[in-house]
Amino acid sequence: MYDYLIVGAGFAGSVLAERLANGLGKKVLICDTRPHIGGNAYDHYNDDGILIHKYGPHIFHTNSQDVFDYLNKKIGPSEQTAYVEKGADEADKTYADTSKLRRAIGFAPDTSMQDGLEKFVDWFKHYK
Repeated sequence: MYDYLIVGAGFAGSVLAERLANGLGKKVLICDTRPHIGGNAYDHYNDDGILIHKYGPHIFHTNSQDVFDYLNKKIGPSEQTAYVEKGADEADKTYADTSKLRRAIGFAPDTSMQDGLEKFVDWFKHYK
């Protein structure tokens, strides 16, 4: 018997499943039509040791100058990165309402933007 069923093993589904299992000790069944996790960001090494991006290159998007500057400072700029001003149809700010998540499963995010970026940089440098 499972506590939760999560349909979709892309970024959102995989992270939610991991947080429920490791963060809250829940038993989680995650289902996807693909034979791997990670959604379109899935990659693997072929028999020759070459890293293959099965669904194309991984692209990071942000319209936050602070996030862009921080990552470039910590990871280093490349010819593949560029800051693009937000489009006219994009919101200036968003405010995630996690109250339903908290009520449903008792989970409330507690990582600040700064801490999250630092953890991402550490992870990126480790796996780069």
